[in-house]
Amino acid sequence: QVFISADAGRLWVSDVMRNSVVVFNMTTGKQVAYFGVTDKAGKDLQSLASPRTLAVRGSRAVVHDGDNQRLMKLSLR
Repeated sequence: QVFISADAGRLWVSDVMRNSVVVFNMTTGKQVAYFGVTDKAGKDLQSLASPRTLAVRGSRAVVHDGDNQRLMKLSLR
């Protein structure tokens, strides 16, 4: 299951099963950022566990980290 949101020319995709959020440039299709550890759920601030709904604005997003019952702020550098 995946959830998507877009803003400022970027597509944000949260992948529940792979415990990650990937950001793509919508013009080039290239990946510009990756959050989480692929296929490994975790509780630390670098990890996600079943990330779900995304709210995106510009270079920042908030994702519901389902299994950890928290909201995570994500930001592009």
